[in-house]
Amino acid sequence: MQTHAKVPGSNLDHGLLVTHELTTEHIVKKLFGFIPLQKIPIKDIHYLRLATYQEVTPAYFMFNWFFFTPAGRSLCPVYVVYTRKSKRLVMKLRGGSHYKLRRAIAARKIAA
Repeated sequence: MQTHAKVPGSNLDHGLLVTHELTTEHIVKKLFGFIPLQKIPIKDIHYLRLATYQEVTPAYFMFNWFFFTPAGRSLCPVYVVYTRKSKRLVMKLRGGSHYKLRRAIAARKIAA
């Protein structure tokens, strides 16, 4: 079994149920912070940008509507990640985490 090193300070967000962690090769979606649900290879990420309320499910918007307001975007903006295989991942990134993620995406594209 191949393991990937965790990037220092790699917790991209701190949700109650679902968290996202950055490793050297993947974004790992975890339930309660320790049960892996999904791995998305960084090399497959097509682009990352701020999400609009039309891109999320109505349930997600209902529970996170504050983060789509200007005040909420300044605290914890919601980003959407699209992959080459048309997968979509929505996450709230805190405290410069989007810079870490963008740097990791750029490094993987240069290496590929």
